Amino acid sequence: MDVGSRKLLLLILLLNITVSVSGLQHVKVSCRNEKICALRESSVTLTCSYSNIIIITGFWFSLKDKATWRNEEHPEDLTLDSDYAGRVSYTEMTNFSSTLTITDLRERDSGEYGLVFITDKGEKYLSSAGVTLTVTDLQVTHDSTQHTLTCRTSCTLTSTVQWCYWHKNGQYFLKHTENMEPFHLSNNGEGSYSCSVEGYNNIFSLPVCVGTRCYSVIYRDKRVCALEGSSVEFAGNYTHPSDLSVREVLWHYIQHIKEIQDLKQETQFINRVEYVKQDKSSTLKMKNLTKKDSGLYCLRFLNNDGEGFSGRPGVVLNVTDLQVRASCSAVASEGQTTVTLSCITSCTLSNNPTYMWYKNGQPVPDKLTKHNKLYLNSSEDAGNYSCAVRGREDLRSPELTVTCDKERSAEVWKLHAVWGAAALVPALLLSLLTAVLCIKWKRGAERDTDIQVLRELFTLRLNLHQAPHKVPLNLLLNVISQLCQDSISQVATLIPNMAAAIVPAMVLYIVPDIEFCLASFCLFDRSPDPRLFIDHELCLSPLDYSAVIPVTCNCLRLHPRYVTLNKY
Repeated sequence: MDVGSRKLLLLILLLNITVSVSGLQHVKVSCRNEKICALRESSVTLTCSYSNIIIITGFWFSLKDKATWRNEEHPEDLTLDSDYAGRVSYTEMTNFSSTLTITDLRERDSGEYGLVFITDKGEKYLSSAGVTLTVTDLQVTHDSTQHTLTCRTSCTLTSTVQWCYWHKNGQYFLKHTENMEPFHLSNNGEGSYSCSVEGYNNIFSLPVCVGTRCYSVIYRDKRVCALEGSSVEFAGNYTHPSDLSVREVLWHYIQHIKEIQDLKQETQFINRVEYVKQDKSSTLKMKNLTKKDSGLYCLRFLNNDGEGFSGRPGVVLNVTDLQVRASCSAVASEGQTTVTLSCITSCTLSNNPTYMWYKNGQPVPDKLTKHNKLYLNSSEDAGNYSCAVRGREDLRSPELTVTCDKERSAEVWKLHAVWGAAALVPALLLSLLTAVLCIKWKRGAERDTDIQVLRELFTLRLNLHQAPHKVPLNLLLNVISQLCQDSISQVATLIPNMAAAIVPAMVLYIVPDIEFCLASFCLFDRSPDPRLFIDHELCLSPLDYSAVIPVTCNCLRLHPRYVTLNKY
């Protein structure tokens, strides 16, 4: 496609911008395992390969979650789904293969997973195939006639399992079976039995009691994710021989020390915990949670002789806060640019919470929301946005400011976090890079042309994890070459040989005959070349390179076949 047929070309090095178009074509992919069976609480890796395509960015999605998408025809990034918070990562995304890793699997993760690609030509494709994941539990069955125990799963585990390990009354007792064959009980084999399998020694089945000499603790939840400042409850039911008298029931925190100490006696938890005891059950209630409280908790009961039993492995608690993340999406079928705000946590919140949104401190009642996402698409949506979960509206996220200015009749979207001076630290490298996207839509007959223009919107995603300070020059030139053949020689002469670090948020404009502008926060290396800037209105040189300096700019209108790069 030549330059004359293009109405809009944009190369962006920034985070979280996707292009959504209708009628997506498919790319033929081959997945390492098209069907995977994995254990609950374990991790799984999904890998698909492909050829004859050059991708710039992409993402994985789950078909079972399409009800949470803004439009069920347009998949959304799995990393923005609240039900996978803190549990998914893309460990590979190249021109040959893509890999998705999901940790702490839940049974509801079962379903089909696919890929979306954005190519070097700015086109968006769906993978022709995907991976079907089934999540299963370990289960012990007791054959009282044959006096055997068998460790089973509802599907055949994809990972090879050679050995099955057996535990009696919470302790491994040096018994194992090959290939999950039945385990034969001895005549004096009374007790509570559970199993684990090779490679997953910390994942146990629920215990099964054989006879009357059984010790066990069964927890209502094995993993809990809760908000910082909120309260949480852990419940456990315990069993013991009928002739045993229980003197005390307590909860303890697993640490790298041998001595077990009652939570109520630990300084960290004083006046914040209480136990609610019922018949053979105990509930731990903890309030005013802090991130330091994250860890492993176990219920323990003691008999009259002082001997005790702790239910391992216990309950894992993760404490998180809320953050608002912004991403932009140009939806060609709707002829508009949408800003999507996502309420993000570092772990998957328990109990499937309902998310609440606030604009300038007041509830947002009339905007499109889907689960943890809020969709904005109007200049009237400017304001300060935060999120919370229903029932704990007092525990809100920090605000994210969305502003919309008008210049030359174009709408300019600016997204930036409201950070205090103390927040200007290297930890923000991944969150300060945001975008300003503005489009002036024409009226009448030209509107259809503009919608087609959006199909050609081109984005390049900068992966700060892999390249926090440097952008390869050859990558920039290769992309520009494919987009604008007749301008490449001029671009190359304007950009010198950059062996040193350059501005990661550098933007090259190729703007045709409609107004379009983009601005971004700029991140500077500690020792950048001070001569290299993209227009003085866009990026300003900070005096202190040790800090991360956010800078905004105004809209620019450039000649369609020229890229300007000012040197100082």
